[in-house]
Formats: sequence, C-alpha cells, structure tokens
Amino acid sequence: MILVGVDLASACAQVAPPRRNDVHVLSNGAPGSEAFAQALAIGAQSLIDLAGSPSLLLETLSNVGEGTNPPAVVVGVIGGAGGAGASVLAAALARVSSWTQPTLLIDADPLGAGSDRLFGLEFAEGARWDSLVGVHGRLSGWSMRDSLLNDDGLSLMCFPQTGSVSLTPDAIRRVIDAGSRGFDMVVIDLPRHLDPACEEAIARCHEMVVVSTTTLAAVASVSRLIQRLPFSRSTPRLITRGNGLVAPHEVAQTLKIPLHTSMGNQRGLDEDIDLGAGPVRRHRGPLARTAQALANEFCRGA
Repeated sequence: MILVGVDLASACAQVAPPRRNDVHVLSNGAPGSEAFAQALAIGAQSLIDLAGSPSLLLETLSNVGEGTNPPAVVVGVIGGAGGAGASVLAAALARVSSWTQPTLLIDADPLGAGSDRLFGLEFAEGARWDSLVGVHGRLSGWSMRDSLLNDDGLSLMCFPQTGSVSLTPDAIRRVIDAGSRGFDMVVIDLPRHLDPACEEAIARCHEMVVVSTTTLAAVASVSRLIQRLPFSRSTPRLITRGNGLVAPHEVAQTLKIPLHTSMGNQRGLDEDIDLGAGPVRRHRGPLARTAQALANEFCRGA
C-alpha cells in the first residue's frame, strides 16, 4: 500500500508514476476539487479524510493483511419446518469442516437452542452477539478469530445465554464479511422467520442447504418457505431426515430442488448433545457422513 499526503499529490502527479493498486491520498480535512483531481492524476484508489473519517484509514490498512487469501465459502443451513434438525446439521458441518480448515459457525436464529449449547460450550468465554450489535465500523477477520468462542479450530458467533439481542442487517453483514476474510468456511444457522437480517444473510450465502423431515405437514411447510427464500447464487440442496409418508425423492420433486442426501435418524444423537459431546461424536453415523460430504463439496477451491 502507498499513502500519499494531499500536499505531495501534485508533485507525485508530475513524476507520472505507473498505475498500481492500493494507492490512497490522505487529507486532514474535507478535500476540495483540486485534491480530487490530484488523486485522480496519480491513480489513487481513494481519498481519505483523516478528520472526517478517522477510522477509514485503519480499516484500509487492515484490509492489506487480510487480502492475501480468497474469501471463505459461506454456507447457509435452514430448516424447512420446525424440528427438522437444521441447527444440528449446521453444527455438524461446521465441526467437520474445522478438522481441516479454520471455520466459523454463525448462529443467526435467536429462538434456537444456541450453537454453543449444541457443543456443551454455553459457559465458555468468548465474544457473542451482544458484544457486536450496535457497534459500528469494520470488523477484522483476525480479531474475530481471537475474540470469539473457539473450540479446536471452530469459532462460534452465538447469542448470550441471558438477555435478548435483535440482529440487524448491518450486524450480520459485518460479521459475515469479517468471517469471509478470517476463515476458510463460514456456516450460518438461519432462522425460519425471514426478517431483514435473515434475508441479508441469505443474500451473502454462496451455498444453501434446506433440511426437512418427510411428513406431509413438513413438506407443505418447506414448500411455502422455499417460495419466499431470496436465493440468488445457487440452487439449494435438500437433505431429508427420518422416515415419513413421503419418499425423499418425492419431496425433492415437489420442492423442485435437488435431493442431496436422505439421512436416517441417528441413535444416541440427543444423548451426545445433552452430554456436551457435540453432534459428531460418532464419526461414522449418518449425520457425520452427510456433514463430511457437504464439507468436501463446499471446500474452498474444490
């Protein structure tokens, strides 16, 4: 990065330097039209007013250190009906991914059990949503990795155990953007209520997974949900769980999305979670196999 004081921009322009990225002109006050012309003459990427936007320079400098790696793959997991098991699958996918790469699990469902509770980490120390909602400015991916609750390579952005936190589109956007810079995979446990924060999160997902049981009521519910989801980047994958009256391939045909996996119920899963062992204590169960298959498909560079 090259920083040029506005008082030297004219002299730099006379040298006619070759064009390059990451050149910024700094001023200590509102820049006038002449300053903009000088910045344009040297091919500056931006003109930063240190007095008017004191944090912008820090954000720009932070981007230099975090811009060497491609952004993370962002995966959204949503339940087509209540009790479908989307939160457990999101947690399992994040855990499996963390075995091979830095992974962030974002809990965006304020009415869920809590991603930290699924891993038995509800009393562990680390920043949660109440530390970030209402705080403005850029978040560093590196600082997030240092401050969030972390368990063997898996970082969690979750809700506090007490109190109420309302997510805003700005808060979810800043966390996803920071996670994209600081991790290799970001998994979002999405709520079923499509408020502005949820829609913002979905808009930033590269991949989507819809989880549903195979009962008639569940298929009707997920059908309504899919019609409202603002998918924009890719066709969502369907994962069915359990045994119901509707065959998994018929669920996929009804919903008009591809069936990824028909996952059977896993014995002992509830007990593993209640004991704080997490959702993939049994590496060979249907949940672990499904999570591993998804992680392999979504792996950055795959």
